[in-house]
Amino acid sequence: MISLFSSRWGGSAVIIAAGLSLTGLGTLVTMALTARWLVPGQYQAFVTWWAVATYFGAGFGVFETYATRLVVKALSEDQSPRPVVAAIAGRAWMSVVVIAAIVIVFNSWIAHTLFQGSVTATLLLPVFVAFAMLQCVQRGISSGHRYFVMNATQFASDGVIRVALVLAVHAFARSSMAMFAAATCLSAAASVLISVAVFPGSWTRPRLRGSNVSWRPLLYLLLSMASIMLINNGAVVWLSATHSISAIMLGAFAGVMTLSQIPTQLSSAIASPTLSHLAQALDTGDHVRFRQLHRRVVNLTFWFGLAFVSAFTVLGHEVLTLYLGPPYTMDRTYMLLLAASSSVMLLAMVEQAVLNSRTQWRSVGVSWTFAALGFFVTLALPVSTIVRAATAPLVSVSVAYVAMTILNARYTRAVATPHASS
Repeated sequence: MISLFSSRWGGSAVIIAAGLSLTGLGTLVTMALTARWLVPGQYQAFVTWWAVATYFGAGFGVFETYATRLVVKALSEDQSPRPVVAAIAGRAWMSVVVIAAIVIVFNSWIAHTLFQGSVTATLLLPVFVAFAMLQCVQRGISSGHRYFVMNATQFASDGVIRVALVLAVHAFARSSMAMFAAATCLSAAASVLISVAVFPGSWTRPRLRGSNVSWRPLLYLLLSMASIMLINNGAVVWLSATHSISAIMLGAFAGVMTLSQIPTQLSSAIASPTLSHLAQALDTGDHVRFRQLHRRVVNLTFWFGLAFVSAFTVLGHEVLTLYLGPPYTMDRTYMLLLAASSSVMLLAMVEQAVLNSRTQWRSVGVSWTFAALGFFVTLALPVSTIVRAATAPLVSVSVAYVAMTILNARYTRAVATPHASS
C-alpha cells in the first residue's frame, strides 16, 4: 500500500504548497495595503485590474497543462522534450500578441469602463499577460520533469517581490492603481528570471513550425481555463460593471472572494503533481498506482475543503475586518457560499488533472463549458445582484465537478474490471 505522504507525490505537493502559500500571502498583503492607501474608487479600479489581469494571465495555464503532459510522454519514450516545448512556447507567444492587439485597439473603452480612465493601467495588461505566460510555460516544463522546486521558487519569489515593490511605490512614488499595477508586472518579470536561474531547462526558444503538436487540446483546455477564471474572477468584474452596489461593498465582496479562494490558490500544489504522477503511471501501465493515487488525493482534498469552509464561515468576518479594515463588512452567508465554491473548485481540479493525464481534453472542455453556462444562468436569476454574484461560482463549479467525476468513475470501473475478474 502506497503512503500518500511518503510518496513522491506527497513531497511534490508540499513543496509547491509552500511556494503557493507565499504568493497567496503576497496577494493578500498587496490587497490589504492598497485598500488602505487608495481611495475606495481607486481601490475598486485596482481590484478590477487585478481580476482582469489574472483572468487573462492564468488562461495560459492551458499551455502549462499541455506542456506537462507532452514532456512526461516524451521522457517516458526516452525522447527529448525540447521540440514539443518549443512549439508550445511559440503558440503561447502568438496568443500574447493577439491579446495585446485587442487591448491596444480597445484601450480607451477598457480604460473608461473598468479602470477610471487610466490608459496606463490598461496598456499594462498585455505586459502582465506576457510574463504570466512565461511563468506558465516554465511551470509546464518543470512539472513534466517533476522538478517542482522551480514551481515553488517561482510562486514564492513573485509573491514576496510584489509586496516589496508595492511598499517601495508607496514609500518613494505616488500611490495610484497604475503604479501598483506596474509593481505587479515587475514582480512577475523578476520571478521569471529567478526561475531560469533555478532550472535553466525551463527556458526555451519558441518555434511556430517543426513540430506535430496539435492545437486541438489547447482549444479544449482554453475552454476549461476561461470558464475557471470566469468562475474565480467574473463575479467581481460583473458586479463592478453593474454599478449596483457601493465601492465599499464591492471592495468587501472582492476581499471575501480573495480570502475564500485560499484553497484555489493551492490548487497547483495538488493538480500539477497529480497530473505528472498519474500521467507517468498511465504511460508505464501502472493502473493500480493510478487508482490508488486518485482515490487518496480526492480524500485529502475533500477533508481539507470541508475544514476550510467551516473555519471561514465562523472566522471570515473577523479576518475580513483585519484584512481590509473596519469599513469593509459582509454577511456570513455570502462567505459560506464563496468558501464552498472554492473548496468544490479544488475537488474539480483534481478530477480535471485525472482527465488531463488520460488526455481526455474534449471531456475537460465540455465539462467546463457547461459550468460557464451555469454561471451565466445564475447571474440572470431574478434576485439581487450580490446574491447572484455569490451564488454563481458555487453553481457553476458544481456542474463541472459532477460531470468530470462521472467521466472518471466510468474509466476507473472499466480499468478495474479485468483485475476484479482475474
